[in-house]
Amino acid sequence: MTENKHEFSELVSGMLWLIRDKTPFYQQSYAIELPHGYFVGQSASRTVIGHDAAGRLYLFVAELNTQDRGLSIPDTVALALSLNLVNAVNLDGGGSSTFVYQGRVLSDLKDRCVSNAAERCEREVNSIICVK
Repeated sequence: MTENKHEFSELVSGMLWLIRDKTPFYQQSYAIELPHGYFVGQSASRTVIGHDAAGRLYLFVAELNTQDRGLSIPDTVALALSLNLVNAVNLDGGGSSTFVYQGRVLSDLKDRCVSNAAERCEREVNSIICVK
């Protein structure tokens, strides 16, 4: 059994470990998780969870979401590093993200609908993070 030096009692999975021990880690994570070639450079809305050196939790949605804009994974890593995150994981983003703080919806992103690309639709997902 390996030592748990980060002392996590809960674990959340995502798609790509962005930062590991203060160092960008997305290229190594990408080679393992997504060897198909498009996800890292694709601009999209992103949802990230991470922590700083003091153990404070960070959860943010980067919502630069018009029809053709957003953040690439390197842009997301740069944003997380600017917040001094020690570890960070990219969660399911885009139309999967609704960010609620103290009962107020701060971000409610929608994807383009399959039936009508001009409209935005909700996407069914099976994960939730609730921090109290």
